[in-house]
Amino acid sequence: MRGVGEASTLREMSRRYLRAVVLAVATVAYGLSWSSAPVSAQIGADQELSPYIKVTDGVGDPDPNAVTALLAADAAVWDIEVIGNTVYVGGTFTTVTEKWDLDRHAHSYLAAFDGSTGEWIDWWRPEFDGPVYSLDSTSDGNLLVGGEFKTVNGRTDRAGLVALDAVSAEVVPEFNTNVERRWTDAPMVVRDLETFDDRLYVAGNFNHVNGVRVYKAVRLDRGTGTLDPSFIPAVTGRTAYSIAESADGTRVHIGGQFSAVDAAPGTAYLATVDASTAELVPGWAWDFDTFCCKDPKVLAMAVVGDNLFVAGSNDFWAMVSSTTGETRRLVPQAETQDPQVIEVLDGRVYIGCHCSKRGDWMSVVDPTTGEHLESFSSTWTGSDGGWAVGMAPDGCLWSGGAFTSGLRAENDRVFAGSLIRSCPVSGPVAHGIPSISPIPPEPGFECQVEPAAAGVKISWTDLGANGYDLIEDGGPKRWVRSVEAIDLSPGVTYEVVAWGNNQSGKTSTCENPAPGGDGFVCTVERVDQQTAKVSWTDIGARGYDVIEDGGTKRWTVQSSLLDPSPGASYKIVSWGNGLSGQSTECVNPDPGGGLQFVCTLADPGDGTRIVSWTDIGAKGYDVLEDAEPKVWSRSTSLVDRTPGQSYEVVAWGNGYSGERTTCG
Repeated sequence: MRGVGEASTLREMSRRYLRAVVLAVATVAYGLSWSSAPVSAQIGADQELSPYIKVTDGVGDPDPNAVTALLAADAAVWDIEVIGNTVYVGGTFTTVTEKWDLDRHAHSYLAAFDGSTGEWIDWWRPEFDGPVYSLDSTSDGNLLVGGEFKTVNGRTDRAGLVALDAVSAEVVPEFNTNVERRWTDAPMVVRDLETFDDRLYVAGNFNHVNGVRVYKAVRLDRGTGTLDPSFIPAVTGRTAYSIAESADGTRVHIGGQFSAVDAAPGTAYLATVDASTAELVPGWAWDFDTFCCKDPKVLAMAVVGDNLFVAGSNDFWAMVSSTTGETRRLVPQAETQDPQVIEVLDGRVYIGCHCSKRGDWMSVVDPTTGEHLESFSSTWTGSDGGWAVGMAPDGCLWSGGAFTSGLRAENDRVFAGSLIRSCPVSGPVAHGIPSISPIPPEPGFECQVEPAAAGVKISWTDLGANGYDLIEDGGPKRWVRSVEAIDLSPGVTYEVVAWGNNQSGKTSTCENPAPGGDGFVCTVERVDQQTAKVSWTDIGARGYDVIEDGGTKRWTVQSSLLDPSPGASYKIVSWGNGLSGQSTECVNPDPGGGLQFVCTLADPGDGTRIVSWTDIGAKGYDVLEDAEPKVWSRSTSLVDRTPGQSYEVVAWGNGYSGERTTCG
């Protein structure tokens, strides 16, 4: 809820539009679009509101476990705060309903809506585990949230009171307040938040703030949440429901269902204390006996000049002197029913209630006389009526509570969903204030490797850093400003490290999917019966070792080697240029470069035999005649004077040991 301290209109308007300007600055900082149109829509104090509603998305399904049971209320919406052109709605609801198809979505306690379209901003989803009863804002446009919750966005250190970033919904770390209700199992509750300049007043049922013993009402720094130790009034009994500061800032009014302040008689339900000392203002009193009211509760207050508007159950609203407590106008139970909210917006006082005695759910009264100004809500239906109200920059009034339907211009009854949007008879006022938009995610920092003419090309996301360090295979770093480096040595891994311009230390690592850019492979081709050619991918190394049949390595710079000895296998090992140790292996599918190992037997007719065989490149051959002891030969033919029956030739060396062929 908002409080209005000085003479009505100008102060409230300046506060509301200051928040719009602040949000505009924040929006530009996030890189979002911002219109150059005026930031304020000037709404006249005599502006008439249409009795027909603009349909909005809505909320519903109040949490049955909320402390609202103390007030016998089933209102889904308890407070509304407008920042820029975004309408923030807090309450006991657990679902949001879309207006077009009445599709229901699980979302609890705090939601945001577009001030111009009435549509739910479905990406804005803070997480609370309990109801939200009061909303306000910091001077720099953050959203203040009070209620019955214990956790916010999974955090337990902001129970009952938290400041959220109005755009991202993240917890604002600079606002750090811990509200507790020790020595009882009953829930801690923040019922009302009111801001005046740099001051934030908090009312509810709690007994410690930031570790300091307090009594249901405190004053904090609006920006940091720091407790003001000079203002700790001694409120005893039950809950404080509302709090407001006088127009001149010298007094603070506290309302609720408590029994006393400073244990003084006549201070139950409503009391006024000095803003500097928190002591009771001498002589200030309001006599509840002047009207018929059982079990009274002061649920809402607002100040306009020296007029203090007070509302509550059972059942009244009144205009009294903020200075003395003198009654200036009283609307008793016979004329109203359970007023629950008072807000001063654009020079008029809005009072939300059951109001069945009058037929309205939201009354508008003159801030000076308290006289009734307008009836525009008689077409609404609901149960517990209005509990919250706020005004968007287009002059449309948002009312929240327990509404089920209303009439639109075509006189057909339409869905309300506990939210009613009532616009001026002349139509919404044009303005250039946008609703919130999602904050774009920070660009990911990624690098990638692609083959290039003389190695590889590496590129990466430009984060706007002053420069980047590029580290290849864990080696020395090289410095570059460009967002891509062309024709680097083809390493296996690259690490890119940003520096400067608030990006220092951000790192991205990418691997060459195939070492050397295109993969390191070798092939063997047969040249003729005695030789083979082996070749491989040139991955940019300084040189290569070629190892044939696991033997002695030979060094070459070329990426192909012609006419080696026809071995069975070749292993190519790269070295230099950051590629040392990369290897590839290829096997000759037929030993000897495709040569078949066969022997033949010839008879020259002189009683001898000539045995010959294919030279497959072995170092030597053993010839066994009729399985007798072997005869060794380097030659590829053997003349045997003794005519045997069979011959077996067995190769050895150069990787061919054990290869054999038989003839006979």
